[in-house]
Amino acid sequence: MKNSSHINKPVAGQLIDELYKGNQIKASGYRVNHAKGIVLTGLFSPTKQASAISTATHFSQAVPVIVRLSNSTGKPDIDDQNPKASPRGIAIRFNLPNNQHTDIVGHSVEGFPADTPEEFLNFLRIANQAESDPEKFSNYINAHESTKHFFSLLGQIPKSFASTAFYPLHTFKFINKENQVTWGRYKIQPVDGVEYFTDKDTGMKDKNFLQTDLIERLMRAPVQYRLVLQISNTEDDVMRISQPWDGPHDIRELGMINLKQVANDQLRFNQGLAFDPTCLITGIESVDDPMFAIRYSSYRLSAEIRSDEVVKKNNRYMRK
Repeated sequence: MKNSSHINKPVAGQLIDELYKGNQIKASGYRVNHAKGIVLTGLFSPTKQASAISTATHFSQAVPVIVRLSNSTGKPDIDDQNPKASPRGIAIRFNLPNNQHTDIVGHSVEGFPADTPEEFLNFLRIANQAESDPEKFSNYINAHESTKHFFSLLGQIPKSFASTAFYPLHTFKFINKENQVTWGRYKIQPVDGVEYFTDKDTGMKDKNFLQTDLIERLMRAPVQYRLVLQISNTEDDVMRISQPWDGPHDIRELGMINLKQVANDQLRFNQGLAFDPTCLITGIESVDDPMFAIRYSSYRLSAEIRSDEVVKKNNRYMRK
């Protein structure tokens, strides 16, 4: 497994601080973002086409997966209908032979509010003033192409996690056994198709309807997603995660994710399991875009904070 070597702890720490400020609360032991989630287990089965694109282990054999589906914000009790619960998140861990793994992380909006850590930090600082100075926040959105695109896609409430598409955003280089390189971005597409509620529909749902729906679906059949690869065209800017690649693109089918059951011990998984999108394996490499470079340090710092909080909480419990 390989991690990005570009570590900027000062900026990573500032990003985590601003995310906590935006939450307005600090839920001890939970993620600083996407705190409310549900963890499922299942199997990833690659297509024959996948092994021709990359030598990555899971592109040539079926492997177990752990998948976490979640709402935005660091609030573990946020209502599923709350506009701030968007974008929804997905994190996928492919469990490989010899105790190795690799992760994919994405969200339900094909875009991001910034292209560099510094831009993202500035965005978070402005966003944290949205309630006290809404005009300043609105002006910032309108003045920044990336942020304006991102917010134009928010607000839709999915009928189910099983009918939500997800976008991991970063570009990767996929290397096959002939050392041929394919540049592309993952897309995670629900087999049941994408469906959203209208405004009048959502009032009839309970605050945890997305999790309840998944549990009920899994009693009947697996929840399935297609993992596909959008192949880069020469004009695509692979360093900008804020923008989708427009126009016709070659799409390659990589495999099927079959989620079969809710994982046992949800509290442990939701607090202790740390996904890391910079955890790559042979056959897949980063293009080292600016936001990917900061993820290793920020995800590691966030996991350390969460782990320390769990330990302190358990110690307090044991002393009682």
